[in-house]
Amino acid sequence: MVAKTSWQSGVANRVSEMTKVLFTHQATVPAYRIDLFNMLHELSSGKIEFFFINSAKVSRRENLGSIYNYRFHIIPVKTAYLSYFKIQTWVFQIKKYDCIVFENCFNNLTNLLAFPLCKILGKKTVLIGHYKDNTRHNDHWINRIKSSFYKYFDGVLAYTEKEADFFRKKNKNVLPFNNTINVSQNREALIDNFKHRDIYREKLGIKPEAIALLYVGRIDSRKGFDESLVSKIIEIENINFLVVGGKLPISYEEVIEFDHSNDINLLSELFIASDLYMHPGDVGLGPITAVSFGLKPLFFKKRNHNPEEYYLQDINSARVDSVQEFIDLIKNGEHSDSLGKRISISNSIRFLSLENSAAQIIKLIRNAID
Repeated sequence: MVAKTSWQSGVANRVSEMTKVLFTHQATVPAYRIDLFNMLHELSSGKIEFFFINSAKVSRRENLGSIYNYRFHIIPVKTAYLSYFKIQTWVFQIKKYDCIVFENCFNNLTNLLAFPLCKILGKKTVLIGHYKDNTRHNDHWINRIKSSFYKYFDGVLAYTEKEADFFRKKNKNVLPFNNTINVSQNREALIDNFKHRDIYREKLGIKPEAIALLYVGRIDSRKGFDESLVSKIIEIENINFLVVGGKLPISYEEVIEFDHSNDINLLSELFIASDLYMHPGDVGLGPITAVSFGLKPLFFKKRNHNPEEYYLQDINSARVDSVQEFIDLIKNGEHSDSLGKRISISNSIRFLSLENSAAQIIKLIRNAID
């Protein structure tokens, strides 16, 4: 038998010390998460290995894979739906991992099976998400049940500092990871390409004198759209309503629709070319993307917003109470038509970098494991 060299022993020790972490908090790997997941891989210094479940069809995984460079592990899983509830096959794989990162969605029955199994097997558990159910008030019985379990996790990753303050009442190991997208990359694209703004507007079919109002996402009532809002928007004089990834039921001369919501270059050009961003539904990462490009989002106050609303202040956004106020701001509001204004707006969320977010996630997981 050949004795191991000191180099071989060192490699073996490093492999045995590698912590394997399985993220189960999203059913797929969406395009907007890829940069963050890649950053986790880069900052882990070879001491933590990250795995992410993905129940998307093979064709979609391959399509995104051809656009983005995955530097992390994807674990294909299957999802079965039982009316409102779902169950996923990753529960059968948790024995391979040292730490499982859970979502807090009430309708995923997999969590109810996997969490006690993790405790039996001695696996570390981390919760990622926000404390409320998006469709219900914070004092709803579902949220009260959820909050009773938070203390049993080895750590909690909160979407924002405000959310972290809530979780700290329930758990001692809490860090905000500041849910974000690649704001640094978007700000650099703005600074480098704003000089081409007029060219982009012409290319995209925006009239020279028009107010370019941008929206990215689905067009449905859940997103805050109804017929009256759309009809009031197209009645605005000199308006070009740019819709990406959604489709209005009726064609309008004032509306320009784009299908390619995963086309990074097209999206960059659209954000730079536009004057305002609208978000009539619950605030999420869409308005944060707009702010990163120096574009002010307009949104309604009286919605059950996601935690990302915490990042939106008077300097970088506008809250409205009514549809009429919404329309008036589009007509007469301050449009983001100079690079100076745009950089000032973008800088308001400069702290929301992927590096900071990934570093907080790694720090929390290390705290949970130690």
